[in-house]
Amino acid sequence: MKIKIKEPGFVGHKRREVESRIDDIIVREDLLNPENERVSVFFKGESNSGILELTRPELESLSNSLKSKIGLIKKSKKIM
Repeated sequence: MKIKIKEPGFVGHKRREVESRIDDIIVREDLLNPENERVSVFFKGESNSGILELTRPELESLSNSLKSKIGLIKKSKKIM
């Protein structure tokens, strides 16, 4: 997984790009308040680590945008 981060610096913004792998995924469900469900994606690299936490609406939005993209390419053919 490649992560691109834009963070403020002394002069303007600084961009960083790091590579890491997904270590674990945890789904936290709230039975009393289903809106408070969260999906946490833990990632770890050689010099970095972190947690990406998504709420239910964010996850649904991501899922809907991916559904429209998946399946666009049905076949591929290599021409030489």
